[in-house]
Amino acid sequence: MTKKFIAIGDIHGVYKELQKLLDKLEVSDKDEVWAVGDAFDRAGPTCAMKVYEIFQKYNINYIWGNHDGELAFKIKSNIPVMKPWYSDWWNNFNTEAKDWFLKSEKYYHYDQEKKILLTHAGVYPYRHWTQTDPRVLCTIQCMTPWNEKNEFDKLRMDYSNIANYWPKWLDDEKSMYNDINIVFGHTRHDLPHDRIYDIPSRNIKCYATDWGAVRGLDLAAFVWEDGVCRFESVKAEKDYYYESYKKKKNNS
Repeated sequence: MTKKFIAIGDIHGVYKELQKLLDKLEVSDKDEVWAVGDAFDRAGPTCAMKVYEIFQKYNINYIWGNHDGELAFKIKSNIPVMKPWYSDWWNNFNTEAKDWFLKSEKYYHYDQEKKILLTHAGVYPYRHWTQTDPRVLCTIQCMTPWNEKNEFDKLRMDYSNIANYWPKWLDDEKSMYNDINIVFGHTRHDLPHDRIYDIPSRNIKCYATDWGAVRGLDLAAFVWEDGVCRFESVKAEKDYYYESYKKKKNNS
């Protein structure tokens, strides 16, 4: 059995689907498994700990997303956690899980041999990922302006239409990126033709792994095996976010 390199998109607490996906991938001790952020919240008040236990069982590595960064900032700064999915996540974690999480801070991973870069949201095209503000690596796909010397404002787009042209900022002749595979989550991509973006002139491929699992769609993983890249996915059982949070709010 060959070693697989796996990057799982936004899990958002859907632990049943996570286990099904790992089973489908036939993950072994030889495989290298990553999750690209926003893994623990939004599916319900008891989901975070169950995702954490699966992470420990399969030795899953973690890249922080915008949800991770926001919660950690509030916890470390003693700021009240107001969003219910964040407070449920933190209250569901035991001491061991909380300690692991706060020590797990990491915003990118680059496999030089495979030329695969993992971030939660994408890359800033005019700056190397190691020199980019981590907040940008967590948010750039929804184009939140973090004032990267005003250059970032040039990339702002209409969020509702972003899936139609999401990574074309890498087409810019001023972009520093070449010869790389960029794997990210963060922005949901429902349509198959939007999930891979190929820039042959720069030898770049972008792989979008957030397929909307917590909203009842699919939990997806990018898989590299024997030099071939592909997606694998499983269907979510239901719209967990609506059932756990939106439905209650709408009925209140």
